[in-house]
Amino acid sequence: MPIPVSLLKDECQLVVAVDVTNYKFDILDDPNMVEIIMRSDIITSLMLRDRMSNDADILIQPDVLGLHWSDFGKFDDLLKNGRKAASECLDMLLSRIERDNNVLYQLKQWLD
Repeated sequence: MPIPVSLLKDECQLVVAVDVTNYKFDILDDPNMVEIIMRSDIITSLMLRDRMSNDADILIQPDVLGLHWSDFGKFDDLLKNGRKAASECLDMLLSRIERDNNVLYQLKQWLD
């Protein structure tokens, strides 16, 4: 279950979220009721994830290669992809930190 970003927003100056969701769906050739219910549960989870990730200041979405987060056999590949995704967000993160530490920005936030 993902951490609710909205709860962190009240406690943290900057919220960085990491989404390790598997985005790939297998086609259900001849789905039965259980598969349909499971698929609808996955879709509901994805909608919840989208809603919560919108509250994050920065969202990192590494390529998870279609794997489940607990597939530790591909750890090195997943770690490499996670580092790549994080480094791609580094400039945005640094500029956000610089902006938030600006005295004029802090004054504006305080007055609002």
